[in-house]
Amino acid sequence: MRAELSETGQASFQAHVSASSRECLASTALTTACGLDVSSYGQDADDRADETVVPTLTAGSEFALASVSGERGTNSVVSAYTYIDIDIVLEGPNAAGDRRSFAVLSGARLRTPSADFAAETPAVVWELP
Repeated sequence: MRAELSETGQASFQAHVSASSRECLASTALTTACGLDVSSYGQDADDRADETVVPTLTAGSEFALASVSGERGTNSVVSAYTYIDIDIVLEGPNAAGDRRSFAVLSGARLRTPSADFAAETPAVVWELP
């Protein structure tokens, strides 16, 4: 037997995941808590700098995030098993050494969100699926 989340529980989980992902996507760091890590992309990974990363949700991920559905795991932990792809543009040197903006073409996605609702203030944790 597996306990199902109520509508209120689903809405609360979705709100927490949405807020956490928006906070993460507002970051311009090379590595974030939600699993974005572009520190090694490009011609010269040693010349990356925070403040140059611009992550955005793809159209499909906007929908996935808006409809994220949590599943109860052990105890009070709720997790979602969905892929939330991200488009990323960052700045770095090209082969000639000139700084340019370029897009990360594949593999950028948020990790799997989960939250422990037994905590006084539930926080979303982003883990590898």
